[in-house]
Amino acid sequence: MSFFGKKASKEESSKKNHVRSTGGKIDEIVMAMIANANDKDNGVRANVFSGLEDVAHKHPELVLSSALQFIASCNQRPHVIILLNLINRALEHDLYNISEELGVDLITMALGEMTKDKSVVPEWQGPSSAMLVALGRRFPDVVWKRLVELFPPGTLPHYFVIKTMGDISVANPMHIVPALKEVMARTLPILGNVKKDNLRWVFAAAFGHWCDAVLAYLANLDKAVDKSVSLETFSSEVYPAYEMFFNNWISSRESKVRLAVAQAVGNMCAVMPQEQFEAQLPRLLPGLLALYKKEKNHLPITQALTMVLSASVKNESEMLEPQLNVILNVIHPLVCQPGIFDDPEQMKNANEILRCFEIIGHVFSDQLLEYLLVRLDLLKQKSATIRAGTLNILRHLITRLDDQLADKKERIISGVKPLVESETALDGKRVLAQLVIAMSSHDYLLLEGGESLVEFIVRQSAITDAEVQKFDAAVKKSKKSVDLTPGKFRGMCDNILHLATTTVPSMQQVLWPYLFEFLVKPEYTDALAIVCRCIGHLAAAKREEQAPDYLLDFAVSVNVPQPHEIIARLLVMLNVPLRRGNLGRRILECLVSIGPILHPNIVNMWDAAIPKLVNYLDTHTGQETWDISTWEDLCLRLLSETIKQVNDESWVVRLAEALCDQLPSYGSDAELCRSALKHLGVILQKSTKKDMIREKLDFLFNTTVHENETQRQGCAQAFGYCSAAHLDMVLDKLKSVGKETKASGGFFSFLSSASGPSQAQKNTIFLSLGYVTAYAQPSLVIARLDAHIFATLETHLKAAKAPDVKVNVIKSIDLIGKALHPDHLQEQFTFKRRDDLIQCVLNYMTTGDVNDQVKLLGLNAITTLACLAPAVPEELEAKLVEGTMKFYYEGDPSDNKKLKPEQVESAKQSYDLICDNFHEMIHQLLCMDTSCDRLRRLVVFLSTPLTSTSVAKRRRACQAILALFKKFVEFKSGETGPKAEELFDGVGNLMGMFVPRCTDEDTKVRLAAMECIEACLFINNMLKTSVNADTYNLQPPKALQIAPELRRNMIIEEVNKQFALVHKLSQVIAALISEEELPAFLLSCIDGLRDPLSTSSSGTCVMLNGILKARGEELKERVCDLVDRLVSAMDSISDEKTMNGSLHSLRSLAHHHLLGVLDQLLASPLRSATSHSETVVRSIQTLAKDASLVTQMVDHLTDILNNSQVLEDDGKKPKHNPRAMSATCALGEMFEVEEMEAVVNEQFSQIFCSLLLRFGTTRYSDGGKASQQIVGSFKKFLTCIDEADVLEALGSGDHWTQLESNEKYHYSLTEIMRVECETRREAMGSFYEFLLPYLHGNFMGQRIVTAAAFAEMVSHCKEDKELLQSLINNLLTIMVDDSLKLMACRGLGNIAAAGKEEVNRFASTVIDALMCSIDSPDETLAMEAMNGLSRVFELVEERCVAPILVNICHRIRPAFEHKSGEIRAASIQLFGTLHRFGTAEGQVIFNEQLHNNLPSLYLHIFDPDNAVSKASKIALKRLVALLHSDEIAEFFNEYLDEDRQLNLKEFINRLSMLLITYFPERLNYYVMTSIEYFKSDWVPLRVAATAFVGFAMGNVPQDRQHAVGLNPAIITSELVKLLKVKEADVRAMTANGLATMHNW
Repeated sequence: MSFFGKKASKEESSKKNHVRSTGGKIDEIVMAMIANANDKDNGVRANVFSGLEDVAHKHPELVLSSALQFIASCNQRPHVIILLNLINRALEHDLYNISEELGVDLITMALGEMTKDKSVVPEWQGPSSAMLVALGRRFPDVVWKRLVELFPPGTLPHYFVIKTMGDISVANPMHIVPALKEVMARTLPILGNVKKDNLRWVFAAAFGHWCDAVLAYLANLDKAVDKSVSLETFSSEVYPAYEMFFNNWISSRESKVRLAVAQAVGNMCAVMPQEQFEAQLPRLLPGLLALYKKEKNHLPITQALTMVLSASVKNESEMLEPQLNVILNVIHPLVCQPGIFDDPEQMKNANEILRCFEIIGHVFSDQLLEYLLVRLDLLKQKSATIRAGTLNILRHLITRLDDQLADKKERIISGVKPLVESETALDGKRVLAQLVIAMSSHDYLLLEGGESLVEFIVRQSAITDAEVQKFDAAVKKSKKSVDLTPGKFRGMCDNILHLATTTVPSMQQVLWPYLFEFLVKPEYTDALAIVCRCIGHLAAAKREEQAPDYLLDFAVSVNVPQPHEIIARLLVMLNVPLRRGNLGRRILECLVSIGPILHPNIVNMWDAAIPKLVNYLDTHTGQETWDISTWEDLCLRLLSETIKQVNDESWVVRLAEALCDQLPSYGSDAELCRSALKHLGVILQKSTKKDMIREKLDFLFNTTVHENETQRQGCAQAFGYCSAAHLDMVLDKLKSVGKETKASGGFFSFLSSASGPSQAQKNTIFLSLGYVTAYAQPSLVIARLDAHIFATLETHLKAAKAPDVKVNVIKSIDLIGKALHPDHLQEQFTFKRRDDLIQCVLNYMTTGDVNDQVKLLGLNAITTLACLAPAVPEELEAKLVEGTMKFYYEGDPSDNKKLKPEQVESAKQSYDLICDNFHEMIHQLLCMDTSCDRLRRLVVFLSTPLTSTSVAKRRRACQAILALFKKFVEFKSGETGPKAEELFDGVGNLMGMFVPRCTDEDTKVRLAAMECIEACLFINNMLKTSVNADTYNLQPPKALQIAPELRRNMIIEEVNKQFALVHKLSQVIAALISEEELPAFLLSCIDGLRDPLSTSSSGTCVMLNGILKARGEELKERVCDLVDRLVSAMDSISDEKTMNGSLHSLRSLAHHHLLGVLDQLLASPLRSATSHSETVVRSIQTLAKDASLVTQMVDHLTDILNNSQVLEDDGKKPKHNPRAMSATCALGEMFEVEEMEAVVNEQFSQIFCSLLLRFGTTRYSDGGKASQQIVGSFKKFLTCIDEADVLEALGSGDHWTQLESNEKYHYSLTEIMRVECETRREAMGSFYEFLLPYLHGNFMGQRIVTAAAFAEMVSHCKEDKELLQSLINNLLTIMVDDSLKLMACRGLGNIAAAGKEEVNRFASTVIDALMCSIDSPDETLAMEAMNGLSRVFELVEERCVAPILVNICHRIRPAFEHKSGEIRAASIQLFGTLHRFGTAEGQVIFNEQLHNNLPSLYLHIFDPDNAVSKASKIALKRLVALLHSDEIAEFFNEYLDEDRQLNLKEFINRLSMLLITYFPERLNYYVMTSIEYFKSDWVPLRVAATAFVGFAMGNVPQDRQHAVGLNPAIITSELVKLLKVKEADVRAMTANGLATMHNW
């Protein structure tokens, strides 16, 4: 006998493991499902498994015992494994619902499966072990006893026996622990014999679990049965095992064994007697610690170490002290590894190590602290990762050991403090910052040295954007992933400082007023936002509470900056409000909170003004209204008002000194430097201390980095602000710094050199002179203009060559020009140097090195100077416009391929500004001289690019000239007095220049050109009608009032409509242009015919023809010459008006010989398959526009299509007659003419029917081209008369494609006829009369078209019984023609549309005719017959159908299973219409037929064809009323809604319950019929049938199972067979179905 026990024979096993059967068919079902549990398909396996689970909930003993029996005879291991897992799942829910006998059987089976193989096979031994553990929760004694039996003394048990013992002890310690001592005793003798690593692992793990169980038992001793159990109970067993494990096994070669032993040893230490443990500790700890070097997985070791350390410090014992350093030296580096807290697996180990430090710290806090602080010493520890790890440990201890470290806080701070200055590693800084926030919560920072930690946080918040960008760029270049960046760390420190301020009450003592020290120090500039936020929070609270320490004594707080220093600093920083941290808002919040601290006089003003500034920031930041210049002005105003409120000269001096002291710190930030300089200028303006002013002006100029444009701007503005109160001092300063010292004469003069300001300083001087002129008092400026300002500036004007020099000189000139404007001076002043300065600026812009800034500022300066009287002379005007116009007409920078992508946007912005400034300049030139001569000259200058091929240049030219015209009217409207000009001389020539542009390809050009013409006419009328008036007449003439509307319509892109608008405009011009200007206008227009754009030249011709038509009497000879030349060019030009000139003659000829002209045009070869040449098309269309010709043309063309020889038979293959094809195209081309709409409506039936017949005659020979022609012409026909309904109908589906098909075109013709009959019901009689002769025509196509049309017309003859009779008779006559039979059936079915009366009138004949085709082999015909019958049955009286009802049902039924989805759908639909015949005479008959076909209907809901599914749903909803069950009706209406997603299981389950309830006697028929579908060709139907059978069987109550007449044996047998079919979906549903049959 081995430890596996006595092997039971198969007979004994089968007797023992008998099935706990129910006596029903569920027994067979369960066994079948178990037999198929290992299906090859994953989905089926899952369904079988799930089904068995469900059955197990109802019959746990049946499923478990069946599985038990199957396992006993099964040799397939995968199958057994599935069943073992099934048993485990069942036990999870029903462990306490099984009998003890079955439990014992399961225990026996599990033990057998677990131990039948000596080797270890976890795949099935693992589930068996898990089963025993589960059963051990309810039958612990039995399981434990059987396990112990398999572990006889002195023998080595099976691997899983020991594993199960370990697992069950943890799962149920309260029952197992009292019996553990015996097992431990049996284990000890054999441990020495365990040689295999896997057995050593399992014994070690088991001992660890046993010790865990003991500890759990003792922790709940009050609930234990045996309260005598204690740690001493197991000491005699644990210690020997410990010795074996630790002395022998822990050195195993297998890592898994070593880790299991380590964990077991750790657990044993908690159970081992204290004396033995203390004796083993010196050996134990080094042994455990040594494992760290061997193992990759440290967590089990650390968990063991935690247990050992916990045991060591129990009762404050100090036994650990000798080993303390050894332990720390091992575990400390482990927690210092980089990224250990980032990886989830490593983090678990790291947290356990921190727990070890915490345990040690409870008893050895002094030694531990000393150890850690040494690791923070920068002199002794160079590794940043070690320091970071140490800080993490320290942070953990601070938060966990507050009591133990209470007297050591100063020591900790002193140990950490050196790091705040010296730590450079980013990770180290992060941990240090985390430590600081932890310390702040435990009042560490209140102690000496705490401020240095706060300073560290602020310093990290001051990391600059440059540092962040440099780091990010380096990371991007290296392509490495970095978790911590300076940007993220900076944000983290911001949050730390804010949290410490707002959430740690004790931190107020540290931060107030310490944070003030960071306000003015430049190294903390980037942290200013968060510092201000924190100060603002603290100050606001103290101010509101009137705290005694709110007001600061600056004499006592010597480290806190003085008030004027704070104000100078914060007001300068306020100029950059959008910087990091919402800087502007934070500064304002801070200022309003500390106002009383800084100066009592400013409090009220700040309290009122600062909230307004905050509101301005909130409402304008990020909006289009945001303007930084406006904000800077508001800041300067706040400074000015602050100085005014203080009203203390000495305070102003100190403020200036403070700002000067701070100014160098802004040197690297040009934007702040500029703001500081401007503030200094305002302060000097408010001061009266001349010595101080001179000193600060020197400082201001000398401090500025003149090469920096931004700083130069600030310096110049500062001089300007100061000059408002101290002009002479400022001018003297600028003069002195601008002087150049010549080299001294004499023999040694060559050794000396000239000295003076650098070019950059000169640039500053130039700009300063401009701002001084602009800001100083006007009366003083005029007095000093020549002697001081120009004396300094003039010497440098000609020497300006470089762009930066030009820019500053131009800026200065512009500022001087603005300062000398009468509005600024408040008096008239003639600036004699004006023209010279304009010429100077023009030279800067057109010669030498020029950039966009020079152009932009130069145009601006010239505009400013042009505002000064008198007007710019004509010669200078020409130079200005010609010299600067090239800037305006330069190409768009986006088209410049030389520019890099990043340069394009900037260049485009500059170019747009240059264009705006150019407009301003020419407008100002006109403003100063509003004569027509100047206007004409400027227009001529600007008109050069009007004929350019560049759209952009044409657009700019039109827009610039239009703006000039508008400005002219605006300027004139303000003039009064005598009028010097009576007419706009040359207006004809000017208007002619714009005519081609009226039909330009660019919309903006067209609109501008038309408005230019409108402006010319308006100006001419304004001058002409205002000769004797005091003011100008600004009312447009009546003829011109239509012009704005024409212009608005010109946005259209269709050229013909543009021409129509131009033609209307020509009428306006013809009415307003004078006889004297008319020739010039025509000549200018003729020049426009040579315009490079064809649309423009064509538009010009439209204008010419319009004018000639209206004013031809005046230009008779010229008009004739012009028309002759245009006609002769007919074949070579595409100009619309030129073509029209030729077509006039053609139309005249057609009045005499229309048919000859038309036949000749038709004889012209087709340009393509669907159209004539352009000339022929236009000719035909021109003729069609003539009302006297078009009717005869239509008659002729339709006669050709209907009655001519449309096909030519040469004996080989029929071909389409070219004449008929040409006539088809001609009709389509005529339909494109707008005038044809009325003609088509008048002759609609003739044209419409002819086109339909033409569809039939284009199906032969090269029918492809012919069918394309008729489709194209028909589209034009529909468009011509706006047949939107037909177009919409044809646009849905593939009707246009069908119209070109030889087989299916009649379906689309039917759709066309349907729409026309609906919309033109009155025309149906004429349709019939026109088409009737062609029902038996020579061409089959004509007969098919006529039959299709008649079939559709039947649907619309409800009110015309005579027409209906004729149509039905004709359709019945063609039933014998196989080619027309389909259309005939369709038409006969359409009789339903005529109403019930007509249906009953023709019922007998129609039904007989349709029934003949219902089972035709032609599927299309059969379906058409079914559909027709469906419609007829909706209306026909029951008496007409009752005699043949059964015959109908029998003939329909086979079609339910037809291979064609369309036939199945049609047949089911037809059956659904029979619902009307189940209430009276046919009630009994049809009720039987309904139940016979019901299974087919509800199964076909799941037909793979959507149409069949939909038809089944509709049929069921219609037929359900005949079932006489409101509940079933409600169910069908709810579940079969079209918008509802149908769930097969849910639907079938509910349906089966309803059928069982209401028709139990028919259930057997439903089930057996559904079983027939087990062999269906369609898998979804087989699935649905399987589902119905399963649910139907499952839902029959047990007490009614005999009443329903079901044969469970047959049904079960059929279902079980399905478990073997190849379709996985069927097998899966079978499993579900079988699972529901648990009651059988």
